[in-house]
Amino acid sequence: MKLKNIDTKRLTLIPITLQVSETLINGENAEVEKLGLKVNKAWPTDDTRDILPIIVKVLKENEPSGFETWMIVKKDNSEVIGDIGFHGGPDEAGEVEIGYGIVEEERKNGFGFEAARAIFNWAIERENVNVIKADCLINNIPSAKILKRLGMKETNRDDELIYWKYDKMAVNILKILVNEEKAKITDNILRNLPEWFGIEEAIVEYVEGVKNTDFYAAYVSNKPVGFISIKTNNIYTSEIYVVGILREYHGNGLGRELLNTSEKILIESEVKFLMVKTLGESHPDKNYKETRKFYKKVGFYPLEEIEEIWGKANPCLIMVKNLV
Repeated sequence: MKLKNIDTKRLTLIPITLQVSETLINGENAEVEKLGLKVNKAWPTDDTRDILPIIVKVLKENEPSGFETWMIVKKDNSEVIGDIGFHGGPDEAGEVEIGYGIVEEERKNGFGFEAARAIFNWAIERENVNVIKADCLINNIPSAKILKRLGMKETNRDDELIYWKYDKMAVNILKILVNEEKAKITDNILRNLPEWFGIEEAIVEYVEGVKNTDFYAAYVSNKPVGFISIKTNNIYTSEIYVVGILREYHGNGLGRELLNTSEKILIESEVKFLMVKTLGESHPDKNYKETRKFYKKVGFYPLEEIEEIWGKANPCLIMVKNLV
């Protein structure tokens, strides 16, 4: 199998070949340098050296599958700063386990998450992968944060390790930090909901506006199927700026799950109230009638209907929820 490199904004992930593995075991970098790469003096790490004989054995017996190990290379200087990969290919249940390591001097620069997100996405796109697992030391807070950001959920812990799992077929909610990704998700979902978002100018405004908000997206099979965007009005009050869920996922609790995720963070930040603007009750639109019913069901109360915000044709209803 001919494997392609995986590119991110700042990194390239390059599969470790049999030849590279054999020379690294002997303490040599010649095969790596033939690829036009430099090697950080701290790589391979002790952990990587421990698994090199396993990589050699696997690659001698099988064609490369991608479920081995990849070098993490900085694009700006072509330097290998770590590695990331799998503890073998998918088992009968479609489960794989990932692991990674970055040389100490390059940690705290976001490279760990960037590489993990890339290999994570590569794995999820494989049809024979259903579940991704990982573990980290119980006191390794940076790794735990990375695994959480990937959407993995803690399943267990012992005196030494925390165990994590991502189920591709389950709903996974992630906080999105990259503005371009926020905008892309918003644009795609809103354009698939013309009954609620049929005005082009409004869609464009939302796509730009979400960049300045806290943004949570719901994924199924690594595909964004819903999102909620929360903006801060003041230290006491936040507002649902916009929320959208693909029609085929309506009615299965996804909206409540997105709302619960964002509310939990707001409560931890000591925000007292959450408000939302929606189409008022004096408007006959049946779709927004269902929207208001949802908000009432999850604890929002109508505060005031105002025509001046969106005009007489689209009366704005302000609804509020007490988070305390």
